[in-house]
Amino acid sequence: MADVRFENPLKIFRPPARALPATLALALFLMTAPAAWSAPALAAEPAEAPLWPHEKSDLAPDPALVFGRFDNGFRYALMRNEKPEGRVSMHLNIQSGSFHETEDQRGLAHFLEHMLFNGSEHFAPGELVRYFQRIGMQFGPDANAHTGFFETVYDVVLPESGQKQMDEGLLVLRDYAAGALLLPAEIDRERKVILAEKRSRDSVSYRTFEETIEFELPGSRIARRLPIGETAVLETAGRKQLTDYYDAWYRPERMILVMVGQFDPETAAKLIRKHFADLAARAPARAEPDLEKIDHNGVKTFYHYEKEAGNTRVSMETVGIEPRRPDSLELESALLMEEMASQIVQNRLDAMLKSPDTPFTTASAGSGVYLNQVRYAEISADGPPENWDASLGAIERVLRRALDHGFTRAETERVKKDYLAGLDRAVGAADTRDSSDLARQIISNLNRDRVFQSPAQERDTYAPVISGATAESLHAAFRRVWSPDHRLVLVTGNASIAEGQAAPAKERIMGAFEASRKTPVQPPEETAAVAFPYGKPEAKPGEILGRAHVEDLDIHQIDFKNGLRLNFKRTPFEANTVKAVLSFGPGRYGEPPNKPGLAPLAEAVVSESGLGAMERDALDRALAGRNTDVVFGISDASIFFKGETVTGELELLFQLLRAHITDPAFRERAYDLSMARFEQKYLALSRSVDGALMLEGQRFLAGGDTRFGLPPMEQFRTLTLADARNWLAPRMENQPLELSVSGDADAETVIELTARYLGNLPPRAADTASLPARGDRHPVFPAGHALALDVDTR
Repeated sequence: MADVRFENPLKIFRPPARALPATLALALFLMTAPAAWSAPALAAEPAEAPLWPHEKSDLAPDPALVFGRFDNGFRYALMRNEKPEGRVSMHLNIQSGSFHETEDQRGLAHFLEHMLFNGSEHFAPGELVRYFQRIGMQFGPDANAHTGFFETVYDVVLPESGQKQMDEGLLVLRDYAAGALLLPAEIDRERKVILAEKRSRDSVSYRTFEETIEFELPGSRIARRLPIGETAVLETAGRKQLTDYYDAWYRPERMILVMVGQFDPETAAKLIRKHFADLAARAPARAEPDLEKIDHNGVKTFYHYEKEAGNTRVSMETVGIEPRRPDSLELESALLMEEMASQIVQNRLDAMLKSPDTPFTTASAGSGVYLNQVRYAEISADGPPENWDASLGAIERVLRRALDHGFTRAETERVKKDYLAGLDRAVGAADTRDSSDLARQIISNLNRDRVFQSPAQERDTYAPVISGATAESLHAAFRRVWSPDHRLVLVTGNASIAEGQAAPAKERIMGAFEASRKTPVQPPEETAAVAFPYGKPEAKPGEILGRAHVEDLDIHQIDFKNGLRLNFKRTPFEANTVKAVLSFGPGRYGEPPNKPGLAPLAEAVVSESGLGAMERDALDRALAGRNTDVVFGISDASIFFKGETVTGELELLFQLLRAHITDPAFRERAYDLSMARFEQKYLALSRSVDGALMLEGQRFLAGGDTRFGLPPMEQFRTLTLADARNWLAPRMENQPLELSVSGDADAETVIELTARYLGNLPPRAADTASLPARGDRHPVFPAGHALALDVDTR
């Protein structure tokens, strides 16, 4: 399926989304487009106003939300939020989209979205953009829109939160709701933009998407209502057709105004009443179209070949339609258990990726409910085209192993710890959430008929559900997800199976699938708990030589006797979050000229090796349930360990930084895995124009400088594990360290931890002799706090 991911269908505290069937995800990705009203027709009778999700649920909404509804059915949801200061994120959410188009309107929901920026009752064509610029908004980040299957959303983010600014912003949204001019000249002008956008979407991913969604949802209205529309309709549609859709579906009871930001909700409610309480329907209400039932049976195979695709994707899926259900604790708890079960399978796939023998390069597993009615489950993998059958067999056996044999106690405890930690982290960061992000989450919940809850509510509601999960209950949830009596088996991308011919290729796919199903799978082995062996160091805290304070930037600089410099800035932008970068030595600029590619290889080897006392997988398991992570990287000018944590785990962050710098690992297995991945990367790059630029163009443009681009694969293969260790280990041992920390932490605490964990390391001296002569075109920049500090400048 297409290589796109979409928002997690469940609650916002969960880990990142895994596998929404990618054709459905891509539909949402491809349906968005920046966009601009008709004189009102005779008012029609208002339809019955829909209920709020919480009015038909046993779940209570976030207490910070203020809900309102007018007699005409128009609704609004308001939330005061302090970040960023002075700004207001306003959104007119129309609960109609391309799904509601007739056959001769296909593409007009999106076309209309564009037109609402091209002339309305209070803004002549061209004036709206100038108005946005005059009040300090940028078209795109602050004023935009998107069209989906079931929604069209218009965004206005005000740079100031005064009553006058809110009144003007609401005037714009009122014009979107009922003031479109839809001038013929503007329609013809925008038609060219829409058609150009449609042509631009003729890509590998979109062609794959179109074919795949018809296979997954055969004959369904969704497959026939892609938001970009049909060329024949777009070429001929005029004011009459656009007005017909506008009047029929832009009705008060289908509109929800969502505002989040630093404003007084009572004042906002009065302004909203002024602009929207008298809004009237301009045409009779139309019946909601049906989402047809999808009946898949048995095993079905699908094949789509794209020579220019960068890799091949294999997938196994179930897809079906289920009745709409109101949100409830029972529903959310069931979805949560299913998601946790899928996450265990994801952890297994991630562990497989650490082996050089694994035939795929990325993999995902997930399940959920899309658009309240499309129930799906998916496991997929991406990899080289020649490995398609091995990849398919691998994921089939991973899935069957989970279905037949379930999960271990250790796997269950790990996923429970991770989810509980996610709940706690969301609560800690609640006070510094971004208003626009919150508004999008509220809209998403409303359009999915889900109750939007605060992080504290989610923790109190779902922590008992997570804590009560067992290996047996998660296994039952996973079997429920995959209970449909069909399997969709898909291969898409650049695998030329049977010379690209669909029918023979589908037979070979079925053969590979059936062959894998005959291979026995063993139950997973129970593993012992892993303890983190790096505790507090025995050495005394390091001695501080001097302190300085950069007043204008409010940065503390502390120099230790061993040569370490600490840069610290307390930042209020993300509550309960601390970020750090420990940098040393020159990066790619210090790579030996006779060993091009050594820096990216060394980076990959160290990243996959874990620590001296723990392999990577053991380290991951030891840190389960913790909100602290450290990654290794090599930039052009610096080598660094970059970490992020929550305030309560700050000491763990310093323990990890010390362990990484004092006990690094260069494992043969990590080297083999890294080389296998680079082989696959080179193959993928060789199949695209952008890849050719990386392989040859960058170095050519840099006058042959080996630090740019990648060397030929034949040369890259000559690099050894010893090369990576000999180049990197001395820098870890000898180069002066610089630590930059920012976030929600106390300066004295950071200084104390730095002294205990890094300030007492042996003194270091720069190994300047190791820097190759390069001329003065690309100087070696010292590691500095400007590179390391991740400071929000809002």
